[in-house]
Amino acid sequence: MKLSLDSPVVRAVTRFGDLVLLSILWFIGSIPVVTLGVSCSAVYTAIHRTFGRNGEGIAALEYLRAYRSNFRQSTLSFLPLGAAEGLLLAECLITQYLQEQGAAIGNLRPLFLVLVYLIGLWIVYVSAYAARFQDSISRTTLQSAILAMANPWKSILLLFLLAFSIFIVRFFPPMIVIIPGLYIWIAHKILEKVFVRHLTDAE
Repeated sequence: MKLSLDSPVVRAVTRFGDLVLLSILWFIGSIPVVTLGVSCSAVYTAIHRTFGRNGEGIAALEYLRAYRSNFRQSTLSFLPLGAAEGLLLAECLITQYLQEQGAAIGNLRPLFLVLVYLIGLWIVYVSAYAARFQDSISRTTLQSAILAMANPWKSILLLFLLAFSIFIVRFFPPMIVIIPGLYIWIAHKILEKVFVRHLTDAE
């Protein structure tokens, strides 16, 4: 039996392959850490351009183009949040150690963990916003926070999926070749509805 290139099976396999490739590119593009924001934005852009209703182009090429064109906005928008995330992660490690030593201040660890995930969610919104709109750094950051708070249920869903994705990769590291692309693909489906609802210039 010969499968058509437009058959659901072929399209599903192709999409899966694209997500794996985008996950690998995300990992490579995020290695300097400070480029995590632009790498997330580039994957979001590639998915938007190739997975959309009128999607066309090659996912890997779209990623590389977006990585280059969005580098400044995405990186500068990410840096303050990335610094805060790094500080909070350090606090999590310190309070974990203190908790193991029996120090009362170690009980603050759950608070720092909650803040880590909330900043992570903010980074998701910032990366998606930077992928879709050309705006100032301050407005990108502010608008992302407003959109996250204006859509609490979607934000909670994204937060849950983010925590679940981190859990999977932590305990099954080989899943890094699919989880980043899969998460951003799901986030794209959720956030495009947010953008269309709140932003008049969303396509």
